Amino acid sequence: MTAMEPPPSPQPGSPSPPLPGGASGSASPPGPGTGPSPRASAALAAAVVVAAVAAALAVRLSRMLATSAYLGGDPAARALLGEGFVDHGWSFLHTAVWLPLHPLILAGCSRIIPDRELAARLPGVVAGALCAWPTFVLGRRAAGAVLARSGSAAAARAGGWIAGTAAAALVAVEPLGIVYGSVAYPEPLTVLLALAGIAALTGAGGGASGRPARAPGWVLAVPALGAAALMRYDTWPLAGVVAACAPAGRILRGIAAAVALAPALAWVGTSPATVLSNNAAEAVPQLAAEWAANLAYYPRVALDFSGTWLVPLGLVGLGLAALAPGARALPLAFAGPSLFLLATAALRLTGPQQRYAQLPLALLGVAAGVAVGVAAGALVARRGTWAAVALLVLAPVAGEVRAARCLESGWRADVPAGLDAAARRLGREWRSREAARPPGVPPTRAAIDPHEWAAPHLIWASGIPEVHAPVVRDEGDPEGVARLVAGLAAGPSLALAADGGHLPRLLDLPPHTCGTEVRGPVTLRCLGRDGGYRLYAVEPTPAPGPAP
Repeated sequence: MTAMEPPPSPQPGSPSPPLPGGASGSASPPGPGTGPSPRASAALAAAVVVAAVAAALAVRLSRMLATSAYLGGDPAARALLGEGFVDHGWSFLHTAVWLPLHPLILAGCSRIIPDRELAARLPGVVAGALCAWPTFVLGRRAAGAVLARSGSAAAARAGGWIAGTAAAALVAVEPLGIVYGSVAYPEPLTVLLALAGIAALTGAGGGASGRPARAPGWVLAVPALGAAALMRYDTWPLAGVVAACAPAGRILRGIAAAVALAPALAWVGTSPATVLSNNAAEAVPQLAAEWAANLAYYPRVALDFSGTWLVPLGLVGLGLAALAPGARALPLAFAGPSLFLLATAALRLTGPQQRYAQLPLALLGVAAGVAVGVAAGALVARRGTWAAVALLVLAPVAGEVRAARCLESGWRADVPAGLDAAARRLGREWRSREAARPPGVPPTRAAIDPHEWAAPHLIWASGIPEVHAPVVRDEGDPEGVARLVAGLAAGPSLALAADGGHLPRLLDLPPHTCGTEVRGPVTLRCLGRDGGYRLYAVEPTPAPGPAP
């Protein structure tokens, strides 16, 4: 994907409707030598993109550093999955419900970055910052194509540049992108791949460029959107965008869509039982009131977590982009993930999640940039002042910055700091025992017995390999817990139990105490308190020594 060529001139004989804002379409293109050279244009485009990427990277890095040592819930589980792939190979990864590309990327980072937390979080930070590149390209192409219909090359050129700059700035400071870009979620990488694929389609003539589709851009779009489909299920509708924008011909379009989806379908097809076990229990239509509430969830996310300028400007920009000759990619790309969100809200396949709205919000940011660029191009065509143009660009960006600053300053995984510290302390103890284990003595067994939502984080924070850390999850199976207790008592063992977990309840620990409790074959050693939690290490009860 390159910094782009100037927008094409309108086709001979085509009508030139007036520009938005009342600008006349009678202006003629400038003569030779009046516009910037292609080399100067490419250099300026590169400078804008580098500046936007650097600003987005600085914002995300500062947030990551401010929220260090918190990697909970799904991010911790994904990091564990990547580490499990490194340690145990493909079979370990293929037991996961999640699509494989994100854990594979985390696995690669964990091989080259010693700090486990940095290895898990850095890909999202970098990907979120790089999203400024395709958004600049998309905004510039779409607005330039809309304005080219006026016959004013100056307006098309200026409006395209302003649209690209505004789109890159809006996506760089989009609040949810900042929040989820600093933890190990797949959305930042997904958004980057999806935007890059859509930008490649527009360069192939399938978007807002008005030219016949060209193979090189299409060939770049298919692997990019295919990789996005291996990241997140909500990108699968984008295969329809590939089909609609691919070279003419039903057969070629069908092949393009199939190629884009083939890797993801192959992954799911080889392990359908795993995927169904994740969703089948919840894939039941809810009561009408709950369905309506869920259906309204994602528009509310867009309004609550974005500046007041983004949503209306984005909707206007989508309408304007649809006016461009041959426009297909941007409107269709927005529709695909939006339909996924509506289906998710209606069926509760995984429950509404704020992070699912990131791709539509990024596309809204591009469309908002298009709206700003078209309005600015109209001002340029009417000899408007550059102060008004600057206001058009800065107002929506300022709204996004304000929304980002209103978010909580630190993202946490709802894991109390004491639980986190206890898990890390237990991991150090486990590693020291393993290092001192004499030959022939079985490895130290480890078990995690917290509330279920904290289990992945505690396993990850401890550094104990997941294969050595079975998690007690079934509160209705006291016999299973008892078997685990017996197993812990049978040999060198450690476990982490929170006060609200199953082991303390099963063993009837006295309330409001934090000491050492002997319960038959196991001893619970309190590691400390954190709010309503007491934290225990569970170990075999030492055998009584000989009588003096």
